[in-house]
Amino acid sequence: MFHNLSIFAAHLALIIWGMEDRIAVIIPAYNPSERLVSLVREVKSEMAALVVVVDDGNGPALSPLWRALQDAGCVVLHHGENCGKGAAIKTAVRYLISENSDVTGYVTADADYQHLPRDICAVAQALLKNPHSLVLGVRDFSAESVPFRSRFGNRLSSGIFRFQSGLRLADTQTGLRGVPMQYAHLCARTGGDRFEYEMNMLLAMVKQEVPLVTVPIQTVYGAELPRSNYRTVKDSARIASQLLKYSSSSLLCAGIDVCLFAIVRSLLPGIEIFGATVAARIFSGACNFLINRNMVFKSRGHILSDAVKYASLFLLVMCMSGALTTLLSRTALAEVPAKIIADTALFVLSFLTQKLFVFSGRREVN
Repeated sequence: MFHNLSIFAAHLALIIWGMEDRIAVIIPAYNPSERLVSLVREVKSEMAALVVVVDDGNGPALSPLWRALQDAGCVVLHHGENCGKGAAIKTAVRYLISENSDVTGYVTADADYQHLPRDICAVAQALLKNPHSLVLGVRDFSAESVPFRSRFGNRLSSGIFRFQSGLRLADTQTGLRGVPMQYAHLCARTGGDRFEYEMNMLLAMVKQEVPLVTVPIQTVYGAELPRSNYRTVKDSARIASQLLKYSSSSLLCAGIDVCLFAIVRSLLPGIEIFGATVAARIFSGACNFLINRNMVFKSRGHILSDAVKYASLFLLVMCMSGALTTLLSRTALAEVPAKIIADTALFVLSFLTQKLFVFSGRREVN
């Protein structure tokens, strides 16, 4: 009885908020079970929505499943081969952009029944209440029933997200998201074809200063559910790849910088600390600019524009490095260790500024 009442309440809310036929539900599907048909039918019974399922390269063996979904009123799109969750979502988003201009927003959900129909509906309702916000269905990972691999993966990705954005978010891996169509083009061009897409999409939204709204949803785990396609170690490493590449680039150029600093101070002792810092930073900065632009952030902006922004950051960090090195060297620290400490302290500031400002022009977030 309570379930029927919740369905009635959901329909009433959708009518009041004018959501009928205006929200789409996107479900990327790789190795789905027949329960996907039940999920779709329950979703459509709880709210009038366009449901778009993407067959992500499952092959002809699942043709009966796709026909059943079409009979249930779904749009089914097909990938000839497995392209990844991110690619499947972007295929559906592009479909909405080109074929359904009347849709005001879409909700992404997983095909493995970890997102209950009532939670999908709740996110859709929150999206209508917050038409300019990204709505996230957030799970509680503190429960004892949550598997260790899921808890570990979430904490790792949440820590990476906080480092890159400065924001604390309890569930960065959630696939249940409500997105206004005004951000569809941004989401369609966001980099990443597999699970890293979800982190990249969050960062792209943060960069655009899109408000985030969270909706508590049930954490569904159990032996009866299909095994998740998320590979904790591999996909967390993929999510962190940009940070790792940036760190490698920074370490390489920091090594060049410190070596040149030491050489200049040794061969030209008449040059002050600040002068040696400038000389070393000019060369290492040029190397860092080229590596970060082309290999780390993969900027597609105009090189001159990128260079001007990088030079501004370069000068700021260089001055701060020289000032901090001078300050620390007046303590018991030697000059070279003082410089290493100063530059390490500026690491986070430089990364966030390069990601969100310097190399932001027409690039894929990856």
